[in-house]
Amino acid sequence: MTAPYDTISTTSQSRTDTLFTKCCCWIPLRQGCFILGYLNLVFNTYHTLALLTLTTYIGITTHGFDHFDSDRPREVSDQMPDIETIERPFLNQVGILLMVVLCANIAWLMVNVACLVGLHKKSPGPIRVYIGFATVRLLLSLAGFVYLVMTASASTQSIIIHSLDLGLAAYFILVYYIYAIHLEREIETREPEPAADVSFVYPVKIDKEKLVL
Repeated sequence: MTAPYDTISTTSQSRTDTLFTKCCCWIPLRQGCFILGYLNLVFNTYHTLALLTLTTYIGITTHGFDHFDSDRPREVSDQMPDIETIERPFLNQVGILLMVVLCANIAWLMVNVACLVGLHKKSPGPIRVYIGFATVRLLLSLAGFVYLVMTASASTQSIIIHSLDLGLAAYFILVYYIYAIHLEREIETREPEPAADVSFVYPVKIDKEKLVL
């Protein structure tokens, strides 16, 4: 009667090992974390540079988010102060929003770099930091998704795409979390280095020294 139970336990154990040692069911966990890390680094670098270019372009064309240059006819010269009072608050809001998003992208890029350093050094600390930032980012995306659905302004296709995006992001966070746990267990189970044997530490010229009784 013990053989079937042993077979079942062995099968469940192998499935658990496959689940918690593989990324996407076939890639080793460590290699999967590296692939995700470098893909995130490439995409985040591209987004940060694109956003920086857009912010610089808008800042230059609006004279430091002050006003637009437009060819206004002379007949509306008296209305220019009113138009500028409408432009200036709008441009200030656009400038603040772009700067906040740019700073968030730069911070996220630095976190990705720190995560890759932690992966190379097998240090779970930077990976934990990445998991924290990624979780906050996922929660904010989830809040935006719920707001998008509640306002009924999203199509079925966009809802499906956002759902898949959130699901993949949650799975990738789980992959990093599992690998961080594996690293912590490896550090805990690592055998300490043997201490130096002090019994063999003696002066080299001990035979030539005079012993005092």
